[in-house]
Amino acid sequence: RPEVAEFIFESPGDITELVSIESMQLTNMDVENETWGVVLFRAQANLPDTLPGQNVTFLLFGDVSITNSVDPDDTSLKPMQAFYFNTGIGDRPCQEAPDSGILVQTPQGMGTVHLNANGADIALGSTALFETANGFLEIFMLDGAGVIEIDGVEYIIPAGTVVQIPIDDDGNIIGPPGDPQPYDLSDLLSLPIELLPQVIEIHEPLTEEQIRNLLNPPTTPPPIVDNLPVPDECLTHWCLEGQPWGDG
Repeated sequence: RPEVAEFIFESPGDITELVSIESMQLTNMDVENETWGVVLFRAQANLPDTLPGQNVTFLLFGDVSITNSVDPDDTSLKPMQAFYFNTGIGDRPCQEAPDSGILVQTPQGMGTVHLNANGADIALGSTALFETANGFLEIFMLDGAGVIEIDGVEYIIPAGTVVQIPIDDDGNIIGPPGDPQPYDLSDLLSLPIELLPQVIEIHEPLTEEQIRNLLNPPTTPPPIVDNLPVPDECLTHWCLEGQPWGDG
Protein backbone atom coordinates (compact mmCIF):
# COMPACT_ATOMS: atom_id res chain seq x y z
CA ARG A 1 0.00 0.00 0.00
CA PRO A 2 1.27 3.51 -0.80
CA GLU A 3 1.70 4.56 2.81
CA VAL A 4 3.69 1.43 3.69
CA ALA A 5 7.47 1.31 3.41
CA GLU A 6 8.71 -1.06 0.72
CA PHE A 7 8.83 -4.64 1.84
CA ILE A 8 10.15 -7.60 -0.14
CA PHE A 9 9.72 -11.25 0.76
CA GLU A 10 13.31 -12.35 0.16
CA SER A 11 13.53 -15.68 1.96
CA PRO A 12 11.29 -18.27 3.64
CA GLY A 13 10.16 -17.11 7.06
CA ASP A 14 9.85 -13.39 6.23
CA ILE A 15 6.86 -11.80 8.01
CA THR A 16 4.93 -8.55 7.67
CA GLU A 17 1.66 -7.21 9.07
CA LEU A 18 -1.39 -8.15 7.05
CA VAL A 19 -2.71 -4.58 7.12
CA SER A 20 0.26 -3.51 4.96
CA ILE A 21 -0.61 -5.93 2.13
CA GLU A 22 -2.57 -4.64 -0.86
CA SER A 23 -2.09 -7.69 -3.08
CA MET A 24 0.08 -10.77 -3.49
CA GLN A 25 1.08 -12.88 -6.49
CA LEU A 26 2.56 -16.31 -5.88
CA THR A 27 4.35 -18.64 -8.30
CA ASN A 28 3.48 -22.17 -9.26
CA MET A 29 5.57 -25.15 -8.21
CA ASP A 30 8.79 -25.40 -10.20
CA VAL A 31 10.01 -28.97 -9.83
CA GLU A 32 13.26 -28.38 -11.68
CA ASN A 33 14.33 -25.41 -9.53
CA GLU A 34 12.67 -26.79 -6.39
CA THR A 35 10.68 -23.64 -5.67
CA TRP A 36 7.04 -23.13 -4.78
CA GLY A 37 5.15 -19.99 -3.84
CA VAL A 38 3.56 -20.55 -0.42
CA VAL A 39 2.17 -17.88 1.93
CA LEU A 40 0.43 -18.35 5.26
CA PHE A 41 -1.43 -15.48 6.85
CA ARG A 42 -3.77 -15.11 9.78
CA ALA A 43 -6.77 -12.79 9.66
CA GLN A 44 -9.03 -11.72 12.52
CA ALA A 45 -12.15 -11.48 10.32
CA ASN A 46 -15.19 -11.01 12.60
CA LEU A 47 -13.66 -12.76 15.61
CA PRO A 48 -13.84 -10.54 18.71
CA ASP A 49 -10.85 -8.64 20.09
CA THR A 50 -11.33 -10.48 23.38
CA LEU A 51 -9.95 -13.67 21.79
CA PRO A 52 -6.30 -12.81 21.07
CA GLY A 53 -4.50 -15.42 19.02
CA GLN A 54 -7.72 -16.82 17.56
CA ASN A 55 -7.54 -16.15 13.85
CA VAL A 56 -8.64 -17.48 10.49
CA THR A 57 -5.75 -19.19 8.71
CA PHE A 58 -5.23 -18.72 4.98
CA LEU A 59 -2.72 -20.97 3.23
CA LEU A 60 -1.99 -19.87 -0.35
CA PHE A 61 0.05 -22.12 -2.63
CA GLY A 62 1.00 -22.11 -6.30
CA ASP A 63 -0.22 -19.71 -8.97
CA VAL A 64 -2.46 -17.57 -6.74
CA SER A 65 -3.17 -13.86 -6.83
CA ILE A 66 -5.11 -12.23 -4.00
CA THR A 67 -6.13 -8.62 -3.39
CA ASN A 68 -7.22 -7.18 -0.06
CA SER A 69 -10.50 -5.40 -0.88
CA VAL A 70 -11.00 -3.94 2.61
CA ASP A 71 -10.57 -0.17 2.68
CA PRO A 72 -8.08 0.80 5.42
CA ASP A 73 -10.60 3.39 6.64
CA ASP A 74 -13.41 0.82 6.93
CA THR A 75 -13.55 -0.09 10.62
CA SER A 76 -16.35 -2.62 10.11
CA LEU A 77 -14.04 -5.13 8.40
CA LYS A 78 -10.61 -6.48 9.28
CA PRO A 79 -7.76 -6.83 6.74
CA MET A 80 -8.45 -9.60 4.21
CA GLN A 81 -11.94 -10.24 5.58
CA ALA A 82 -13.00 -9.28 2.06
CA PHE A 83 -10.76 -10.22 -0.86
CA TYR A 84 -10.60 -11.06 -4.54
CA PHE A 85 -8.52 -13.98 -5.75
CA ASN A 86 -7.64 -16.04 -8.79
CA THR A 87 -5.83 -19.36 -9.10
CA GLY A 88 -4.19 -21.38 -11.85
CA ILE A 89 -6.24 -24.03 -13.61
CA GLY A 90 -5.25 -27.69 -13.44
CA ASP A 91 -1.61 -26.65 -13.05
CA ARG A 92 -0.17 -29.38 -10.85
CA PRO A 93 3.29 -30.32 -12.21
CA CYS A 94 2.86 -33.95 -11.14
CA GLN A 95 0.24 -36.24 -9.65
CA GLU A 96 1.80 -35.96 -6.19
CA ALA A 97 1.35 -32.16 -6.12
CA PRO A 98 -1.88 -30.16 -5.68
CA ASP A 99 -3.37 -27.68 -8.09
CA SER A 100 -2.93 -24.06 -7.01
CA GLY A 101 -5.44 -22.90 -4.40
CA ILE A 102 -6.21 -21.35 -1.03
CA LEU A 103 -6.95 -23.37 2.09
CA VAL A 104 -9.03 -21.50 4.67
CA GLN A 105 -9.43 -22.81 8.21
CA THR A 106 -11.44 -21.24 11.03
CA PRO A 107 -10.48 -21.83 14.69
CA GLN A 108 -12.33 -24.61 16.47
CA GLY A 109 -15.01 -23.62 18.97
CA MET A 110 -15.16 -20.01 17.79
CA GLY A 111 -18.45 -20.26 15.91
CA THR A 112 -19.01 -18.99 12.39
CA VAL A 113 -16.52 -16.74 10.63
CA HIS A 114 -17.78 -14.33 7.96
CA LEU A 115 -15.73 -13.58 4.85
CA ASN A 116 -16.37 -12.08 1.44
CA ALA A 117 -14.65 -13.70 -1.55
CA ASN A 118 -15.01 -12.13 -5.01
CA GLY A 119 -18.24 -10.46 -3.91
CA ALA A 120 -19.92 -13.47 -2.26
CA ASP A 121 -20.64 -13.46 1.47
CA ILE A 122 -19.43 -16.73 2.96
CA ALA A 123 -19.90 -18.09 6.48
CA LEU A 124 -17.50 -20.84 7.52
CA GLY A 125 -17.06 -23.02 10.55
CA SER A 126 -14.71 -25.41 8.94
CA THR A 127 -11.82 -26.02 6.57
CA ALA A 128 -12.36 -25.26 2.89
CA LEU A 129 -10.40 -25.08 -0.36
CA PHE A 130 -10.94 -22.11 -2.70
CA GLU A 131 -10.06 -22.27 -6.40
CA THR A 132 -11.08 -20.55 -9.62
CA ALA A 133 -11.41 -22.57 -12.82
CA ASN A 134 -13.18 -22.28 -16.17
CA GLY A 135 -15.42 -19.36 -15.23
CA PHE A 136 -16.27 -20.59 -11.73
CA LEU A 137 -15.24 -19.94 -8.16
CA GLU A 138 -15.09 -23.39 -6.57
CA ILE A 139 -15.39 -24.10 -2.85
CA PHE A 140 -14.48 -27.58 -1.65
CA MET A 141 -15.82 -28.18 1.87
CA LEU A 142 -13.19 -30.46 3.40
CA ASP A 143 -14.52 -30.36 6.96
CA GLY A 144 -17.43 -28.76 8.81
CA ALA A 145 -19.91 -26.73 6.76
CA GLY A 146 -20.37 -23.43 5.02
CA VAL A 147 -23.08 -21.09 3.77
CA ILE A 148 -22.91 -18.77 0.75
CA GLU A 149 -25.20 -15.75 0.59
CA ILE A 150 -25.82 -14.13 -2.80
CA ASP A 151 -28.51 -11.49 -3.35
CA GLY A 152 -30.06 -12.32 0.03
CA VAL A 153 -30.38 -16.06 -0.69
CA GLU A 154 -28.40 -18.58 1.37
CA TYR A 155 -26.92 -21.76 -0.08
CA ILE A 156 -25.55 -24.55 2.15
CA ILE A 157 -22.24 -26.30 1.42
CA PRO A 158 -22.05 -29.62 3.31
CA ALA A 159 -18.74 -31.29 4.09
CA GLY A 160 -17.79 -33.75 1.37
CA THR A 161 -19.05 -31.55 -1.49
CA VAL A 162 -17.90 -28.86 -3.90
CA VAL A 163 -19.95 -25.95 -5.24
CA GLN A 164 -19.30 -23.82 -8.31
CA ILE A 165 -20.25 -20.13 -8.44
CA PRO A 166 -20.16 -18.42 -11.85
CA ILE A 167 -17.72 -15.50 -12.20
CA ASP A 168 -16.90 -13.06 -14.99
CA ASP A 169 -13.49 -12.48 -16.56
CA ASP A 170 -12.55 -10.17 -13.66
CA GLY A 171 -13.47 -12.79 -11.06
CA ASN A 172 -16.69 -11.10 -9.92
CA ILE A 173 -19.61 -13.30 -8.85
CA ILE A 174 -22.34 -13.08 -11.49
CA GLY A 175 -24.90 -15.62 -10.31
CA PRO A 176 -25.96 -18.15 -7.70
CA PRO A 177 -24.01 -21.36 -7.11
CA GLY A 178 -24.94 -24.67 -8.64
CA ASP A 179 -26.05 -27.55 -6.45
CA PRO A 180 -23.36 -29.14 -4.24
CA GLN A 181 -21.67 -32.08 -5.93
CA PRO A 182 -19.46 -34.89 -4.62
CA TYR A 183 -15.79 -34.02 -5.09
CA ASP A 184 -13.05 -36.36 -6.28
CA LEU A 185 -11.13 -37.26 -3.14
CA SER A 186 -8.06 -38.32 -5.12
CA ASP A 187 -7.63 -34.71 -6.31
CA LEU A 188 -7.43 -33.47 -2.71
CA LEU A 189 -5.11 -35.97 -1.02
CA SER A 190 -2.00 -33.99 -1.99
CA LEU A 191 -3.21 -30.76 -0.36
CA PRO A 192 -0.71 -29.39 2.22
CA ILE A 193 -3.20 -29.65 5.09
CA GLU A 194 -0.36 -30.59 7.46
CA LEU A 195 0.65 -26.90 7.39
CA LEU A 196 -2.68 -25.86 8.92
CA PRO A 197 -2.86 -25.27 12.71
CA GLN A 198 -5.62 -27.87 13.25
CA VAL A 199 -5.24 -31.42 12.06
CA ILE A 200 -8.21 -32.60 9.98
CA GLU A 201 -9.10 -35.62 7.94
CA ILE A 202 -10.60 -34.67 4.60
CA HIS A 203 -14.27 -35.67 4.61
CA GLU A 204 -15.25 -38.56 2.40
CA PRO A 205 -17.24 -37.30 -0.61
CA LEU A 206 -20.98 -37.50 -0.07
CA THR A 207 -23.10 -39.45 -2.47
CA GLU A 208 -25.71 -37.65 -4.55
CA GLU A 209 -28.42 -39.27 -2.45
CA GLN A 210 -26.82 -38.07 0.78
CA ILE A 211 -26.62 -34.55 -0.63
CA ARG A 212 -30.29 -34.60 -1.64
CA ASN A 213 -31.33 -35.81 1.83
CA LEU A 214 -29.27 -33.10 3.52
CA LEU A 215 -30.60 -30.27 1.40
CA ASN A 216 -34.16 -31.57 1.09
CA PRO A 217 -34.96 -33.61 4.21
CA PRO A 218 -38.13 -35.74 4.14
CA THR A 219 -41.22 -33.79 5.17
CA THR A 220 -43.15 -36.82 6.40
CA PRO A 221 -43.17 -36.89 10.23
CA PRO A 222 -41.60 -39.92 11.89
CA PRO A 223 -43.98 -42.71 12.89
CA ILE A 224 -45.32 -42.77 16.44
CA VAL A 225 -43.91 -45.71 18.34
CA ASP A 226 -46.52 -47.37 20.56
CA ASN A 227 -44.16 -47.88 23.48
CA LEU A 228 -42.90 -44.29 23.39
CA PRO A 229 -45.55 -42.13 25.08
CA VAL A 230 -45.88 -38.68 23.57
CA PRO A 231 -48.49 -36.32 25.00
CA ASP A 232 -51.18 -35.42 22.47
CA GLU A 233 -50.82 -31.75 23.26
CA CYS A 234 -47.17 -31.89 22.07
CA LEU A 235 -48.18 -33.30 18.70
CA THR A 236 -50.99 -30.80 18.40
CA HIS A 237 -48.65 -27.93 19.18
CA TRP A 238 -46.08 -28.98 16.62
CA CYS A 239 -48.70 -29.40 13.90
CA LEU A 240 -50.62 -26.20 14.60
CA GLU A 241 -47.50 -24.08 14.76
CA GLY A 242 -46.19 -25.53 11.51
CA GLN A 243 -42.83 -26.30 13.06
CA PRO A 244 -40.44 -28.97 11.76
CA TRP A 245 -40.30 -32.27 13.57
CA GLY A 246 -37.45 -32.22 16.07
CA ASP A 247 -36.40 -33.19 19.57
CA GLY A 248 -39.26 -34.14 21.88
